[in-house]
Amino acid sequence: MSTDRQWKVAGWMVLALALAWAIPAAAQERGADRSGKWADLERGASFVSRGKTYILLPGVRASATAPGSEAAAGSRALAIPAAEILETKGAFVIHKALPVASSRATFSRAGETVTYPVALNPRTGQLCVLSGSLVAKLRDIADSAAVAATHGVQELQVFPRLGYASFQVAPGQDLVEALAALSSDARVESAYLDIVEHIKQPK
Repeated sequence: MSTDRQWKVAGWMVLALALAWAIPAAAQERGADRSGKWADLERGASFVSRGKTYILLPGVRASATAPGSEAAAGSRALAIPAAEILETKGAFVIHKALPVASSRATFSRAGETVTYPVALNPRTGQLCVLSGSLVAKLRDIADSAAVAATHGVQELQVFPRLGYASFQVAPGQDLVEALAALSSDARVESAYLDIVEHIKQPK
């Protein structure tokens, strides 16, 4: 290989390494900037799901019309004051909760409205909705119903070929505590919370 070509190859390698460092750094900086947008929100306990760390926001909730409800969706239908709305994420309206809700990660239903806990992903700066369900990889999928009964959750779906099952917690049941209990169950290989962080917008 000629000296000129060696220098070109070396140059491309340096550029590739620079980009490899710059892109994650830029993404982290953007996340930090966005996280700063929520700096005035009260922070609660942190938890880990699927290797990602989240921070509960006791003073924030996400409201949506109940699944299967014939009621209209949106902030007007939910009667949420515009000044309290932080953002919308699909069918969820994320808003400040006054008075500040419980620090526990629970969801509740009142009439046609379901209110969910919200957490912050400090890496991305995204507000995330805890949907009320969990997914577990079971060592033996036949144990799904027994696992649900043990932890007081409802079995939603079972995927025998994949070995996964999804569960719904009851209103008032702490999601983070349910995740910890499932994860420590010897019949469960792994478990994670169903967290809504990104909503794909139609093109």
